[in-house]
Amino acid sequence: MLTRTSLLRHFCSVLPKSAPRKPPNSSPASIPERCASAWPTISRRPGTEKKPKTRNPGSPRSRTLNSRPPPAKGFPVPPPVPSCKAASAGALSNSMNSPLSIVQALLSLITAACVLLLLAMVHRLETRLDEANPKPKKAHFAGHSYLLVPTPMTWEDAQAHALQKGGHLAVPNSEEENAFIARMVRDAGVFEAVWLGITDKEEEGVWKAVTSENLAFRNWFMGEPNGRHFENYANLGWSSPETWNDASAHARHAFVIEFAK
Repeated sequence: MLTRTSLLRHFCSVLPKSAPRKPPNSSPASIPERCASAWPTISRRPGTEKKPKTRNPGSPRSRTLNSRPPPAKGFPVPPPVPSCKAASAGALSNSMNSPLSIVQALLSLITAACVLLLLAMVHRLETRLDEANPKPKKAHFAGHSYLLVPTPMTWEDAQAHALQKGGHLAVPNSEEENAFIARMVRDAGVFEAVWLGITDKEEEGVWKAVTSENLAFRNWFMGEPNGRHFENYANLGWSSPETWNDASAHARHAFVIEFAK
């Protein structure tokens, strides 16, 4: 039996002897290189080539893949839906007949009653608070309006607040006006000193009104003002209801705002 190796040796033996030799330093040629021209072409026998597989349309799998169930001719008619009125009436009757539903309804009524009672109590409390702390109202004297602000502030903050409201700290220009301001403060329930729009912060000992007008009236308490450089702002009612005292910039008092109209 001939093998591939024996065939190679046979074809190599019949090669011509006059083939040129390679240089001695070169590597000897391998058997495939010497016999490349004599290498036989191996091919399959005729009729043994592989053919692409084709699916037999008559096979069971093809019939399964290609076959489809026939479409439905029609759908079953659903049962009639009861009307909304009948359904709601039935549900209401069923819910009212159950004890749990009755308890839930009672709890809802009790909750609503509690909420209404709470709202009434809050409204009554707000009314009492408004009556106990009425909003400040302006008082009028000699064509001017006066408003008491009971919130304690420093003199600078009080003057800034008065300017923001469109007025200035009150400046009594007569004994009658001074007594009117003192009485208004006491009637409002404030029994402490209130700021006046009088200061000597620009020049020590020279007391001026914030309106830049000359002080036509003065009502300092005995020995006042005595704070020198440390007390440069006047207040009303510190020592007595209608007398003035000087106080420092860090003191905090209520104040009276004076408006031109």
